[in-house]
Amino acid sequence: MNRRPSRFRPRACLMLFAATLAAFSARAADGPAVSLHERIDRQIDANRVGPPNVPASDAEFLRRVSLDLTGMPPAVEELKSFLADPATDKRVKAVDRLLDNPLFARHLATTLDVMLMERRPNQHVSAEEWGNFLLKSCRENRPLHLIFKEILSADGTDPKSRAAARFYLDRGSEPNLITRDVGRIVFGKDMQCAQCHDHRLIDDYQQSDYHGLLAFFSPSSPLVVKVGGKDQTIYAEKAGGDLTFDSVFVKNDKHLTGPRILGGTDMLEPVFPPGEEYGAKPAENLPAPPKHSRRNSLAALATDGTNRAFNENVANRLWAVLMGKGIVHPLDLHHPANPPTHPELLKLLTDELVALKFDAKAFLREVALSETYRQSGDPPLEKNPSVSAISATIADYKTREPALKSAAESTQNDYDKAVDAWYAAETLLVPVALERDQALAKHAEADKKKIAAQKAVDDGLAKIAARRDAEKALNEAATSTVRAVLKLEALKLPEAKELAASAKKFEDRFKAMTAELATLQKESADKSVALKKAVEDVSAVARTVETARAKVSPIRDAVRAKEQIVLASRRKMAENRVALEVHKKQMSLHNARLRRASLEESAAKADQAVVVKREAVAQAEKLTAEYAEAYSRAKNEVMAREQARLSAEKTNEAARGALERHQKIESNVVVAWKATVAALRELPEDATLTDTARKLKTKVEELQLNSIGLAFTLDAATERLKKAVDALGSAKKTFDESTAENARRETTVLTARKAVSDEEAQRKSLRSECALAADELAAQLTDEFAATRIKPLTPEQMCWSILKVTGVYDRQRQAEEAELNKSKPLTAELAKDPAQI
Repeated sequence: MNRRPSRFRPRACLMLFAATLAAFSARAADGPAVSLHERIDRQIDANRVGPPNVPASDAEFLRRVSLDLTGMPPAVEELKSFLADPATDKRVKAVDRLLDNPLFARHLATTLDVMLMERRPNQHVSAEEWGNFLLKSCRENRPLHLIFKEILSADGTDPKSRAAARFYLDRGSEPNLITRDVGRIVFGKDMQCAQCHDHRLIDDYQQSDYHGLLAFFSPSSPLVVKVGGKDQTIYAEKAGGDLTFDSVFVKNDKHLTGPRILGGTDMLEPVFPPGEEYGAKPAENLPAPPKHSRRNSLAALATDGTNRAFNENVANRLWAVLMGKGIVHPLDLHHPANPPTHPELLKLLTDELVALKFDAKAFLREVALSETYRQSGDPPLEKNPSVSAISATIADYKTREPALKSAAESTQNDYDKAVDAWYAAETLLVPVALERDQALAKHAEADKKKIAAQKAVDDGLAKIAARRDAEKALNEAATSTVRAVLKLEALKLPEAKELAASAKKFEDRFKAMTAELATLQKESADKSVALKKAVEDVSAVARTVETARAKVSPIRDAVRAKEQIVLASRRKMAENRVALEVHKKQMSLHNARLRRASLEESAAKADQAVVVKREAVAQAEKLTAEYAEAYSRAKNEVMAREQARLSAEKTNEAARGALERHQKIESNVVVAWKATVAALRELPEDATLTDTARKLKTKVEELQLNSIGLAFTLDAATERLKKAVDALGSAKKTFDESTAENARRETTVLTARKAVSDEEAQRKSLRSECALAADELAAQLTDEFAATRIKPLTPEQMCWSILKVTGVYDRQRQAEEAELNKSKPLTAELAKDPAQI
């Protein structure tokens, strides 16, 4: 079957503290009455997640309540007086003062206008007529259900209620548009997608519901009539029948419905014999109304206080007027997968609105006096949320969830079985209803023929009557003429002959008319026979209709009985779905709390880690600074040892050079000495050679002795150089070790600084996530009415606010009051009458 809803997709949370509330209600029954605003706060507190909020400041409260109740901010003097007032009940007095202000009625009328007409242009009803209708209703504090009842039943024929017909007329009297808007605005259900098929995203919006609501409007259409010589459009209604429909996704799967209030079976309507569906015409230029008006039935059934969808929708919309958001939001999407944030609160408000007889003023007063409305616009956040406590709460929610899912699945199965039985019964109804509709169509065709035959008979009788009147007149004229001719002939006047010719013409014309009358009488007799036949045909077809209706009736009763079971199963399934969705929503809130708490905990740890890592940086920098002196000493020692090595190397080189030069001289002297000794062997007696040899030998011995000294000097220099090189190597080793240690310590500093930088980045990221999580939690808490939502101004509020704060409004009012006091001064007695003022 194409209309079977798919499995429900739960999204939100469980109703909490039902037992506590029931116990409280029992106690309250024995004690003093508890005001509605107190019960509102108790319902909010019973479902609160996180700490309670603080009250708004006096300035914030007065500005908010003034804009919400009168559409404009308070005057400066009014605000100063309120802030200076030490009375503990000044907020209550402010609410009452604003509700008694004439601007309250105007602002409420504007709110209803936007709600009902959604800023559509005025076409058939002027803005003045419509505005006066709403303003008068609000000034008189007319109950809202009666306003809706008048709007739903108005057709524009009665001048007194024509303004109310704007809801239909300025929507072009288009049945589908009206069905969609009535569903949204009156019942809080946007079922546009259910026009052609079951809603693909919202299981609760069925095609049968849409067409059942459409059946109230499908017999109606715009009709232009003359009123006071001018054309005027009315929303005329005809007698209606059943609607058949099928899904665009499943062809040739026909379904049937009569008019039905959302959430109910199709209505039991009075059945009139064919051709007797309409009453007498109210006026010559207006159509006859059906004896049974579907629109009047809709208006009565929707607004009599028993229709839960209408009652909840109105209560929810009034709550949203002050709170900026409905308990069900969006306002026109009431269904189990989009459950109320506080189901018990919505039930309380709905029941109280009905008990208050839809008194909007009294209802809004109670909401405005609640601590929930008067709390701050800044949502509260836990200062030190406990991760373990929140985790335990979530674990408890998870423990309870399977039972809720099981209950939802069980009622889903019961619903599926009930739907199957309903569809099976409906399958038998559709062809039988088609036979009835065919019989009705034949009756309508036969009735048209009867009406045509009746008209032919009436026209024929009218012609016969006209001919008889003409024949009588002609006969009288002919008789008078004959008498005149006889008189003229007796007097032997010449005009007698001419007048006799006229008398002859009258006589001939009378004979011809007599023949025509005979023909008309024969034709009339034939038409009477035809009329008799048409009447007999209508009677025969009427019997066929009654037979078909009798056949339909028990089958339809059986279908209604099956659908009653479906609706009961559907309500039970919706209750379980809402419980599951509310439970999940509450768990989602606690998960948001847990995420924020976990992030806060991680961020706190990151804060501590940054401190620790900064201390590590300071310690590393301290150790590096402390080692700088040792590093410097090692560096200086290397430089000093290098200088010593260079000095020793220079001394060594000098000693080596001196030794080498000395050894070269010594070698040359030895050569000279040996040459001289060789020459002396040849010349032993040569004294010169002997003296030279002696001197050279002495010189050689001197040089050899000096060489030994220079060699000792070189050895000492070489030893000093070796020691200097060794000392330099040792110093370099120490310096290398110092350099490595210094580099290690500097690396430790850099590593510690990077660790601080990374931890700072991590902390910044965590703090950013904390802020985001806090904002998300705050938004969710605001949606749960843990804080008063900051609402944007409507165009009207913006306009009035500018006029007020610039002083234009007060100056204009004072000028008008002065003019009124001058032109229509109030006596002392009248000045006591608030209505006169």
